[in-house]
Amino acid sequence: MKFVRTVMAMVFLGLSSFTAISFAPASFAGAQTQSSCSKVEFLLMMDQSLSLQSTDSNNLRVQGAEELIRSLSDTAKASGEKINLAIGGFGNDAQIYMAEEFQLPENRTEAKTAVQRFANLNTDLNTDYILALRKSSEYFASKLGVPGKCKKLVWFTDGAYSIDNFSAPGLGTYSDSRDKRTLQSQLQAQVCGPLPMGSQLREPLSELIRQGGFSVQMIDLRAAGESPQDKAERAETEPVINRMFYSDIGDPCRINGTRVQADTADGLAKDFFREGQKALGHFELKCDLLNAGYPASMVNSLAVQNSNPSTKTRILLDGKAVGDEEEGFAGYYPKNGPTSAGKIEVDAGVGSLSLCFADLRATAVLQGNQSVFGKAKSSYLNIAVFGSGDDSPGGGVSDKFAVIDAKVGESPVSVEWNDASKSWRVKIDGPVSTPPELTVNSRAVDWAGPPFTRVTSGISVATEPPPPQVAWTGPVTIEGKKQVSGNLQVTPASLDTGGTLCVQLQQAKVEPTSLIVGVPLEEKCAKDDKPFTIPATLETTASENKTGKVELPFTATYTPEDSTPISLGSSENVIFSPIAMTKPLNAESVVIVTALFLLASVIFTMGGLLGVTNYQLRLPDPKKFRSVTLPVSVVDGALVRTNPESLRMEDYELVKGTRSSFDMGNGALVKRRFTANPFGAITARIRSKGSKVAARPAISKGFEKAANIPARFQELGAVNLDASGEAGVLSVVVPTGTKLENVNRFVDRFLGDLSLQLPRETSGPTLTSPDSDSSDGQTNAGNGSVGGVNDNAEKERSSSVSVRPAPPRPPVSPQSAIRPVSAPPRGPTKNPGDGAPQR
Repeated sequence: MKFVRTVMAMVFLGLSSFTAISFAPASFAGAQTQSSCSKVEFLLMMDQSLSLQSTDSNNLRVQGAEELIRSLSDTAKASGEKINLAIGGFGNDAQIYMAEEFQLPENRTEAKTAVQRFANLNTDLNTDYILALRKSSEYFASKLGVPGKCKKLVWFTDGAYSIDNFSAPGLGTYSDSRDKRTLQSQLQAQVCGPLPMGSQLREPLSELIRQGGFSVQMIDLRAAGESPQDKAERAETEPVINRMFYSDIGDPCRINGTRVQADTADGLAKDFFREGQKALGHFELKCDLLNAGYPASMVNSLAVQNSNPSTKTRILLDGKAVGDEEEGFAGYYPKNGPTSAGKIEVDAGVGSLSLCFADLRATAVLQGNQSVFGKAKSSYLNIAVFGSGDDSPGGGVSDKFAVIDAKVGESPVSVEWNDASKSWRVKIDGPVSTPPELTVNSRAVDWAGPPFTRVTSGISVATEPPPPQVAWTGPVTIEGKKQVSGNLQVTPASLDTGGTLCVQLQQAKVEPTSLIVGVPLEEKCAKDDKPFTIPATLETTASENKTGKVELPFTATYTPEDSTPISLGSSENVIFSPIAMTKPLNAESVVIVTALFLLASVIFTMGGLLGVTNYQLRLPDPKKFRSVTLPVSVVDGALVRTNPESLRMEDYELVKGTRSSFDMGNGALVKRRFTANPFGAITARIRSKGSKVAARPAISKGFEKAANIPARFQELGAVNLDASGEAGVLSVVVPTGTKLENVNRFVDRFLGDLSLQLPRETSGPTLTSPDSDSSDGQTNAGNGSVGGVNDNAEKERSSSVSVRPAPPRPPVSPQSAIRPVSAPPRGPTKNPGDGAPQR
């Protein structure tokens, strides 16, 4: 249940979507968003049919709706955009429950209170899809001047179009028929058109939805155990729903939106989150990529859901927390778009990431030459993908996060990743005489969003090869004063022309001056049929923590077969990634650091365990519970209700307090415990303000001034007796939305359990008289005697133990507690003179 209460926790955390644009031939511009919404009009339309009592008996949709409102509020606060939330329901009729929308984040509390009504709105006989969609269309049609991309409907249902209440007020507003078969057969015509005879709609529903300009995200709960009638109604509804969401674009029934099917209520958390994110233009991202340190330059916004809804989740930029931190999810919305540098990771605490959605940005850049050598058997173009910030050579996004594909005309062409230059090499087969038309798409790895870029561009045909690409392929980290060896990889832009390619390296410019580049200054040549390497070194003459930068120019010449050399353009630069220069630790420092590391590891581990233990010692959130209190009495050794009437809805009360302490409402106080033992029990303490208290579930037994209880209880019952021990008050704490009949069962069960722990007389054992009631078939030892005394033992001690008859049992009403049964015999009871305590 904890997992599912995040059903709508982050349903609508992002508010932007992508569009494709045109690009210039030399640079592939990144995907851009549409103009943002000044406000988002959002309607939540909830099913109220009777079937929810079986398909969602724990009211998980209500808990999810509360989390939805929290997440919407956080989104609005972080992004600066306004969200207007309306809440509606449908069944026998359809209505919007409040005259005005809830402005988020300002009306967060009021909105959460409003959705709690759905816990008891599950009695309608009809599941009227027509009324739900018409009411939604009317609502959005009233939002004049709001773009369609800013109007969103999430429609939750657990069944099919079904009419069983023919006197329902809404039925006559769209049809003059009262025949079930006729109504069901007309569904497709009412939705898709043309309208059937007797229809009261002015247009088919699909047309009304298009006129309203909103998108529809349908969550369809399909629980097991459907009746034959349910299956028949689904079979008639299914073709209509499929046509709405999955038909061809030209079909007049097709609407803008998606539909997801959930097999159980337990799966609604992911479904609501996923479909809500899609509705607002976000796309799913594989969460594992965030563990690798995602390029912050690509992230315009990010929303993540934790598998553990009670675990605080943080989004980190270079190790520093950014964005909104919540239990169960986190959001990141940089106000000025993606940052120019850094890595994004997520701290999921003791949980793990279950869903991640992102709005990503990137730019594809054609680096170096923009032409191909006509005579070459193959030519290469270099394309790098960048987020925001610097797009200098060697700074492209890794192939872990972005990929490209390319076509010449309609034919796909080969692309391969070059790690040295952090770019993609696009192969153009030759020889060519006319400029090839190149189309390139770039997209994020394991991201469901559209391509960042799509460009069709003419590439010129040259009479000589373009300059080659030269890149450093050695270490990029140097510790202390040290020389490292590597290579400069020379990659011809055109291959297999029969010519020779030569590279002349020049003097390098470096920062800082303690970094020295060692390269041969004589010209290096090779055939142009494959890449070749030039040995090189990097050396640091100072031990310091700095970032080294290298600018190494070169010129290139090409010599055709049996011809004279040709200079290939002006000077180019070797591609060098930044060089990390670090100080090494000396031997003493290593010992000290190792010792400190080991000590810190132990402290951190124990501290972490202690922190987790104390975190788990938090009480459940009282906001998600309700309490019921009622007077009880002790009658003949049993706890019974003073008032035998069943509980009513108005008996529910909010639980007052925090996750450290809250009041049971009957004079007992539940307190969170803190411990210095990382392996301590996860318990809380319940204490009586008056006489004695007992609780279930509990670690300790009996009625005492205080008792230990599990800290992570799902429901809790406690009786607080007065000083006389003959009367008291029972309080039962249950999750919000628990049905009244279940609460009544909790009460009776708790009374029965706690009756067994009532204080007993200790002045002497009480034995059952021979004429006491035993009509229930139980023996005296098991029913009336204290301590399980057997008959023979009693006869032997009859001279020292007085016998008195057990009091008569009171009649037990259906609402009274279960009469306690004595414990089974555990051996003969000692006489007072035997030196052992009496039972």
